[in-house]
Order: sequence, then C-alpha cells, then structure tokens
Amino acid sequence: MSNPAYQILGYGGFGAVVGPALPNVDATGQVINFGPDMVTKVMFHKKNYKKALQDAADLENKVPLLAIPITPYRHQYSIRDVADGIPGMRKYITKHQSSYSGAYLVRMPNLGYSFADIEKRMSLQYGVRMLSPETIATQILKLMRIVKYIGKADYIHGDIRETNVLCNTTTGDMTIIDFDWLLKKSVYNTTYPVYFYSHPPEELYFLNGGAHLKYLISKYNRSTFMTTVINEIENHLASNSAYNKFWQQNYWIRTLPQQPHAVNELFIYELMRTLTTVYDYTHGLPSANIKARPIADAFKLWNEKSMGTVDSFGLAVALEAPLRAALAGSKAHKPLMDFLLNDLFFGMKNVFLLNRITIDEAIEKFEKFLRVAYPAIGLGDQPDFDDELARLAGIDPSIAEKNTPKPQPKHRTVAKELEAYAALVRAQVGMSPEKSPLPSLPPSRGSTQSRSTRSHSSHSSPHVVGGKRRKTRRRISGK
Repeated sequence: MSNPAYQILGYGGFGAVVGPALPNVDATGQVINFGPDMVTKVMFHKKNYKKALQDAADLENKVPLLAIPITPYRHQYSIRDVADGIPGMRKYITKHQSSYSGAYLVRMPNLGYSFADIEKRMSLQYGVRMLSPETIATQILKLMRIVKYIGKADYIHGDIRETNVLCNTTTGDMTIIDFDWLLKKSVYNTTYPVYFYSHPPEELYFLNGGAHLKYLISKYNRSTFMTTVINEIENHLASNSAYNKFWQQNYWIRTLPQQPHAVNELFIYELMRTLTTVYDYTHGLPSANIKARPIADAFKLWNEKSMGTVDSFGLAVALEAPLRAALAGSKAHKPLMDFLLNDLFFGMKNVFLLNRITIDEAIEKFEKFLRVAYPAIGLGDQPDFDDELARLAGIDPSIAEKNTPKPQPKHRTVAKELEAYAALVRAQVGMSPEKSPLPSLPPSRGSTQSRSTRSHSSHSSPHVVGGKRRKTRRRISGK
C-alpha cells in the first residue's frame, strides 16, 4: 500500500525524484528517516545509476562549487517496494519506463521545483509570488554568477533550460542542475548536437565547425547567400520549431485559432543578419571601409562570441516565461519584472549576435539596476566565484592583481573587434544600436508573397544544415 507521505516531485527519462527522502539504514543497521530537506532519486537502469555517481564525482573535479552531494543507499529498494510504496510511481513506471533492470536509489538535497513546473502549476507560481523582489533579484544574480563561473572555468553547461533551473519556493533559493553536457569550450563546437533546446539560433550554422556556413559564404554572392540562408532557416524551423521552445515561441506569430500561424519576419531577419555579418566580414564592405578577412578568422571571431553567450542565452529563456506567469500583475515585483523582461533578458537572448550582451555585461547591468532600485541588497555579500577560480588556477586570491603588471595583447580583444565592426555595420545601414529596422527581404523560393501573410505551402525542398543533407516538408497552415 502506498504511503501518502511521499510524492513524486519530478521525473524524466532518468527516473523520478521523490520527496521526502525514503528511509535508509546506517552501518549498524539502524533505520534513518530524513526530513523534507532531502529527496530520493529513483533510477531504473544500473548504467544510469553508475553514470549519476560518476557525473557527481566529475563535477566535483571540474566546477567544485556547483557539485551536488549524492549518497547511494546502503539498503536498496526493490521495484515492488517503490511501485507499491510511492503514490503514482506504478503509473510512472508503466508510462515512462518501457524496460527496467531494478530500482537504484540515491539521496540528495531538496533543491526545489524546476521552472518548467513553476510555469505549469499555479500553486508553485503562488509560492514564487510570495517571495520578495529582493530575494528573487538576489537569486537571479546568483544564477548569473554561476554561469560566469562555468565560463571562466573554460566550460559550457550547454543544457540550461527550464527543467534544469530549480527554485525552492519556500526559501527562494535557485540553482542550476544537470551537468551531463558540461563540455570544454575547445570541444563544444564539434561535439554538441545541432538544434538543442534553448540554444542561440545561429548554432544551426555554427556547430559542426560551421562547415555549411563556410561553404555558402565561399560559393555565393551576397544576394544569393541571403536568399539561400532565409529559405534554409524557414524550411528547417518550420519543420522543427516544436523541438526548441525559444524558436517555437519566436518563429511563429500567433494569430487567431482559425487562422494559420504567420512567420515572424523580424526573427528570421535578425538571425539572417547575424549570418550576413559573417559574410561581410569575410568578403569585406568597401563602402564601410571594411577589409576582407580569411573565412576561418571571421568564423572564429563570431563563434567565440556565440559560445560565450550559449549559457546566458539559455538562462534568460529559462527564466522569462515562468517569472512572467508567476509575477504577472504584481505591483511589488513590477519594477524588477519591467527591467528583467524589457532590458536584461532582451539583451541576453538577442537574436542578432552583435547586439547580444555577454554574461559579464549582463551582471554589470543588473548590479547597476539593483544599486538604484533595491539598495538594501548588499551586492558584496552575494556569492561570487572569483576567489574559487583563482584557487583552481593555483593563484593566491589574497594577492592583489592590480599590483601585478599584465601583458598587453598585440591585437584588440574579441569584444572590441565585434563592437567596432557592429558600429561600422550600423553606420552603413543607418541604424542605432537600439533599433533594428526591417528592410525588404529576398522572397522565398517559388513564391512572391510576403512570408508574414501567407501560410506554408506544401512542397519538399532539400537543403543542407550542419553539414548533413536533409529532406524536409513545410508545415501546412502552421499545423
């Protein structure tokens, strides 16, 4: 008979998380009961169990401050024990576990609910709404510093999305989990799969070494390049937009239920503009006094900026919709939400790469806002990882770096290079950094209609994305 004291807090392909933690036994055989601050993760394949323990050990070596303590159970439960003893577990096993080799349990801290659950459940939204603006702001700043810490340690989390950002709705504590895809920056570009969750959209062309993008740049003139890119983006995203939440939310302009969904022209344009700047940087723009560069140099420059914003981009996407749902209409949270939605998150997930802000710029902008809007928050008291990074690098944090002369780089930094180039591009087309006017775009293949007013026609079109030739079919009326 199931025990109503336990409940499934979350689940996925790995297994299920149950709270409070199931009892265990100590070395003497005495039963140990745990409180609500601990949970049990139940897995149904031994390889997943071993991988969880190994990942926890690896994380301790890679980014120690983010390691989550995981303790295997001395006394393991049987499948029947968990299926009969936890409400809803038998239904979960039937629905989500087509096969299993046993029940494998570990104990870990209760870190709260995912932002994916918060977006769906009003009871959790109420818990977030009861948190003070200062608490929410402090925790978001902590998440941003975690992203900075991962990047400074030369890693990319690669999987920051709603399901992997947790919030304890009682204390307000937020954290990032699931480091299965934690990769060194040096191997990220050639290892990570194309089109994955809340990643920046330019990765459609940047991953796999940018082979297809380099091919298009070398083969076509500027006009043909733009037309080809637009058609490829439209075909691919129309076929796969349900897979990536950010692209699904931004690619389609939602209309009345009885009308077809129109393509978001501005989203296509901003993504195309990122790719076109790589083209311009390669071929040069005499009218803007921009000299041609080797294609490898151009791609490397843009790819470094993209990789440097993968995790901050994902964080903004993960937080935006759940916070909007939880805090909509709250007068107490309005100043904070206005800044987050209209300024900070907008900059962190800007589709146009040259206008996207880095995590360092985002933290600086957020701290500046907090000093004015919430002066009671002691920014100096908040978690910062600079000392830990110095320790990992074998540097004594007590030594003042300002007294140590640093070698001056021979060339401008990537940030300054991109900033200078972005200014030239804006000057050429007559735009300000804050505005992105939408010029006429080349028409799609086989149609003279505007994409913003027509539904997708049904026709197959072969195209290459990420180095692989695919055959896709456009959606009919956005269905």
